[in-house]
Amino acid sequence: MTNGRSRQHDSGHEAVATLVRLVPVRLVEVSRGGCRLECASRIESGTSGQLAVELAGLVRIDDVRVTRCQQRAGAGATYQVGAELLRTRRLGRRTVRMAIRNIISGERSVGHPQHEGKAPLPA
Repeated sequence: MTNGRSRQHDSGHEAVATLVRLVPVRLVEVSRGGCRLECASRIESGTSGQLAVELAGLVRIDDVRVTRCQQRAGAGATYQVGAELLRTRRLGRRTVRMAIRNIISGERSVGHPQHEGKAPLPA
């Protein structure tokens, strides 16, 4: 990716690239449709990506889109991020949405962290 021009492969097709940025976040709240996160950097509304969080020994991954990002008053460089859980693929066993569905339905043995009185899990 030099000079803003796309390069072509020998086959004549344009090269496709993906820009990936790892942003450590803390999962504060989660529901069937979205979640509230905290992080140390600003994330623009409309940014999409994947949220990976470990729940009950399984890494759960779902696609998300940032709906809002605000600096938390009095907390220095801490940002509160609202993110929508996107339905871009089938609801699988290793998705955040499935874990939340199981927690809400009372299936505590499937995907429910046993963290009574502890801080939220880092995402």
